[in-house]
Amino acid sequence: MQLTGEPGALPPAAGTPPPAPADEPSSPAAPAPASEPTARYRLVRRGAVVLAFLFLGGVIAWFATHEAFSWRNPLASAKFSRLSDFAGTEQAAAISPNGKWVAVLASRGGQVDAWVGEIGRSG
Repeated sequence: MQLTGEPGALPPAAGTPPPAPADEPSSPAAPAPASEPTARYRLVRRGAVVLAFLFLGGVIAWFATHEAFSWRNPLASAKFSRLSDFAGTEQAAAISPNGKWVAVLASRGGQVDAWVGEIGRSG
């Protein structure tokens, strides 16, 4: 029995094919692994980054110009006036969604009543 290979290596079992030499490739048609991305991949990646930045810039511009997110004070030109002249305590005032009516809870003489009046009209 003749031993081949590295010193200290066990002989192959009976019926197994001998291992291929290390300097021969196992499959000659297999391409070498690519270590760098292709030019097309880099172009697509750059295009995606540019589109993402353009989209982000558009969203920021929309938020900056949209009036719902504006920093302006909505009460800057408001005119305030007294709504009632009750002698008692008034609380929990609410204005209607259309801005034409106001409701107030008022305590006159110990009893709390709800009062409704039209805004801009006296009496």
